[in-house]
Amino acid sequence: MKIRKATLQDLEALTELHLTKWFEGKEKTPLIRALIKEELLDSINRKRVMVAVNEKGNIVHASNFELVSELNDETMSQPVSAKNPRFYYVQTWVGDSPANKNAPMFKPIKELFNAHLDNAKKNGFESIAVAASNQKHLKAYKALGFKEMGNCFLKLEKRI
Repeated sequence: MKIRKATLQDLEALTELHLTKWFEGKEKTPLIRALIKEELLDSINRKRVMVAVNEKGNIVHASNFELVSELNDETMSQPVSAKNPRFYYVQTWVGDSPANKNAPMFKPIKELFNAHLDNAKKNGFESIAVAASNQKHLKAYKALGFKEMGNCFLKLEKRI
């Protein structure tokens, strides 16, 4: 497993991954595909997307980050850049996984979080923050070592 920043060549694969993981069972209209592609393109251009690539060179997981001044419901749905950011906010997908940090499906997620944490610390942040949208996600993040911050937000201060 290799972790790297996404490039423009990854755009199509990331779009498909995003549609598969975030829109499972939902209609994938051309408009939704175009909106996702546009959002991903913006994040890739700003070098804010990290990908986990398997031995075959396929992207198996991805996440992006934003530097935000506060954590709230708006942060969860659409992070905004801030001039004086206080939080390194990571958006990823943990799925409805069992809360077992040793499960094989958690390997790319753990490596991505470690890469984000290293990047955050290199840029002066003490931790990374995530949002749990439901109890299963909350349980999965806690299993990975995240600590609750209040509301639906959690932080990670040490490598997994």
